Amino acid sequence: MYATERYTLGELATIFGLKSSTAIREVIFGDSWNHVTGGAKTSFKGKPGAKISEREVIEIRRMYATKKFTQKEIGNLFGLKPNSVSMIITRKNWKDI
Repeated sequence: MYATERYTLGELATIFGLKSSTAIREVIFGDSWNHVTGGAKTSFKGKPGAKISEREVIEIRRMYATKKFTQKEIGNLFGLKPNSVSMIITRKNWKDI
């Protein structure tokens, strides 16, 4: 549902009765519900001490490119400050991804 860009994280949270879109993000990236078979668990962080994975960096850039999310909204979803999101989007951080 999310991968097809038919629903936003917030819409999926509402559909499944969750309190926040963060819960949906955790399911999508395997941070929660990793016991469900068929799910992909992201077990790596791209850099030592990183708060997010390489896969999440790609998703942040994809979300911003859709022009449906502000940097602040993306930051809230991923637990990052807007400045950190900006650094990812402009490739000042995570240049190699």
